[in-house]
Amino acid sequence: MAYIGVDLHTNRLTAHFKNSEGKGKSASYDIDDKGMNRFMGALKEDDHVFIEASTNTFAFSDVIKDRVKKVTVIDPFQFRVIADSGKKTDKIDAKKIAEMGKYHVETGGDFLPEVYIVDETIRRLRSLFTTYNLITKEITMTRNRIYSLFKQNLKPFTRQYIFTILRYDSDAAGLAQEYQLQVQVLFEILECLEAKKEQIKKTILLCGKPFQEDIDILVSISGISIFIALASIADYATIDRFTKAKEFSKYLRSTPRSEISNKKRKDGKTHKSGRKLSVKLVLQGLHHSLKRNRYMNDFYWRLRKGKGACKARMAVVRKTFVTMFYMLKKREYYRYMDKKLHDRKMAEDQRFLAKNKEIHERA
Repeated sequence: MAYIGVDLHTNRLTAHFKNSEGKGKSASYDIDDKGMNRFMGALKEDDHVFIEASTNTFAFSDVIKDRVKKVTVIDPFQFRVIADSGKKTDKIDAKKIAEMGKYHVETGGDFLPEVYIVDETIRRLRSLFTTYNLITKEITMTRNRIYSLFKQNLKPFTRQYIFTILRYDSDAAGLAQEYQLQVQVLFEILECLEAKKEQIKKTILLCGKPFQEDIDILVSISGISIFIALASIADYATIDRFTKAKEFSKYLRSTPRSEISNKKRKDGKTHKSGRKLSVKLVLQGLHHSLKRNRYMNDFYWRLRKGKGACKARMAVVRKTFVTMFYMLKKREYYRYMDKKLHDRKMAEDQRFLAKNKEIHERA
């Protein structure tokens, strides 16, 4: 049995093999067919492999997981030993990971901060949401640039007028030729980005087929659409990972840090150690939830009087995540659900999936 620390890069990896007696050796491998075959040949069924999370970690884990006893992915933000070390090389990093991994296994598996390894379906869903958010940012930047071109030429048009009327007749604005060219090019870019964003969103919705049971439960909350439900699923992957509602809401970045000394308690900003996709989208749809849910609306206004709007909104989001946790654990609908709204959401989703069944099967 060996404890193997891996320092993984884009085109090369360095591994340190440490046996149960503490003796070790290091070796480097290229990430190609020949190098990976060499590395795989050095692995045994009772080995433990330890690696820090990075862009290609999960794909690397999929390749080797059937050849070893366990692959442990380490959270690099919590595992600060390497970053805080004086001398840093690939061999030193791999050796330290192997040493910490050995201690982790021998002490019961509670020492290293492990990252949950999600399956390929969830990874694809997360990847789609990352690209979707990137395109959304590009659209915002492009729209802001178009608006600024009119503004700097003393054209006080509203955004609505620019993007509904002048978008299709920019000559009517009377801009100089240089500015007119920029506006036309930017509108063309905007149109392309919006089309690609819609294409990515459609693909995300098509990926919801395997998660219909969770989606059905989550959309019973007013303000949670099929799209937001899929974003939440992409974040938590499986509810079985979590044992407590606080753990679940903390992972979704809605739990504030608390400092308690004597009888004084100070709440700070939310934890940043989890995933942020769900909290962002739930905040965007919060006004729909408050409009349709009298229970949440009363809770929001009660908190807003003493805490302010921002803290009250975040508290509603956290309450929503806690509600999600218990609903998913108990496999039951939201207590205050609007059945007609819920059924309409699910019917629209089923029609969408049926209409695009061929595309989904190819994917």
